[in-house]
Amino acid sequence: TPKAISTDNFTPVDVERTALSITNFTPKTGPPGTVVTVTGTGFRSATYIHLGSAGSVSAYEVNSAGTALKFRVPTYWSGRLADPIIIGSAISTDNFTPVERTALSITGFTPKTGLPGTVVTVTGTGFDIRPAANSIHLGSAGSVSAYEVNSSGTELKFRVPGSWSEYFEYPIRIGSASSNDNFTPVQTALSITNFDPKTGPPGTEVTITGTGFSLHPSHNYIRLGDRGDHRRPHWVNGDGTELKFRVPEAWYHASAGLLTVNFSSFSSGAPKATSTDNFTPIAAQGPSNPTGTDTDLEALDLRYAQKTGVYTKTESDAKYPLQTVVYTKSESDAKYALQTALPDLSVYALEVESDTRYAQKTDLEALDIESIQEALINLSNQLAALNRQVGETTGELVQSVRLEQNISVRPNPASDYLEIETPEDTDVKIIDPTAKVLRTEQIARGLHRISIQELPAGSYLLLLQIGTQATSYTFIKG
Repeated sequence: TPKAISTDNFTPVDVERTALSITNFTPKTGPPGTVVTVTGTGFRSATYIHLGSAGSVSAYEVNSAGTALKFRVPTYWSGRLADPIIIGSAISTDNFTPVERTALSITGFTPKTGLPGTVVTVTGTGFDIRPAANSIHLGSAGSVSAYEVNSSGTELKFRVPGSWSEYFEYPIRIGSASSNDNFTPVQTALSITNFDPKTGPPGTEVTITGTGFSLHPSHNYIRLGDRGDHRRPHWVNGDGTELKFRVPEAWYHASAGLLTVNFSSFSSGAPKATSTDNFTPIAAQGPSNPTGTDTDLEALDLRYAQKTGVYTKTESDAKYPLQTVVYTKSESDAKYALQTALPDLSVYALEVESDTRYAQKTDLEALDIESIQEALINLSNQLAALNRQVGETTGELVQSVRLEQNISVRPNPASDYLEIETPEDTDVKIIDPTAKVLRTEQIARGLHRISIQELPAGSYLLLLQIGTQATSYTFIKG
């Protein structure tokens, strides 16, 4: 085998190693993750530290002279009794006392929103003092590590990652701890550059332009001035620079104010943008109510409430289409009267009421409030006259007792005839809104058809009397 030999000799000599010793360490107690500094002699780079009979941990730093080293208290020392630190053959004179890590909790964080790269400071307890050992999550988004933790594990800092910008507001989560407040990542700073139109009645579509709007309409909240209620847009464009919403009914009596767009919530830390111009809501106007004053609208709502039992404007507007279930003028008069099913003979009032409420929904011409009040006064007089007339005919006032379970009247509205089905012989009277009896006849029990072709179009009262009992129906001649 080929080989080569030097011409000079190498002479090995004994080297006296520095004796291994521990002179001190600090701190003397701490939870897992605590950095402990040990001073002494003879330390090497590959040094293992023991606590009594507990498992060992490696030093992560040793100085060049071998007189100082640092290690972190491992989690498996937690719960052990106090014991000396052992490094090789060296034993400390003092004991180290491991303690349980403080329960993990999040007490707060700031700011509550931010773009990618924003520094967020989280306060709480039990954070690992090793920054990279703390993973911060936002909902199901990917985690990010802290880059700084204070020595007591009560405060850490991290930077918002770009991967969070596609997510909604969620609590911050670190291990088993979650924040009470939500953090809202944003991709672009929220701003309002303009909106149009600057005024309008309920139902007006308003377009707001700006930046940073959520692409999900339900996550944008629009507020007028300092009002507590809000509106959400029904449309947002693909890059979050334009949204559209309709002026809500609740704003009809509000004062002019700036528009504010909040992203996801009205909490103090949520992103917010405010317009530089005011939006001025106006009441819905019709020919009979040119001023659109609150007083007129409130009177209308109150009068409607008396017929339906709904006593707030918002409920009134919502209830009205449910009560009428109609979309044409001719059906409005009839079905409004049928739905309310009033026990009195308020034919004229029902017609006036229906016309007025219907006009508010369709901008058709309607009677004004004074006309309604005058009509109700006339109605009162007409009802008194009707009662006297009925009393003179029968010798006593007819007791208005409903017999709906036994009597059927159809159709309504009607154009040529009415079909009446009764269980007994019945006296029939048709009465117009002025309380004039237009027709009187008697029908036998069973189903009968009565012609109404000669009647002018309008509302009529059908009075059906069986013995001393009577019931009335309002019908519409189309």
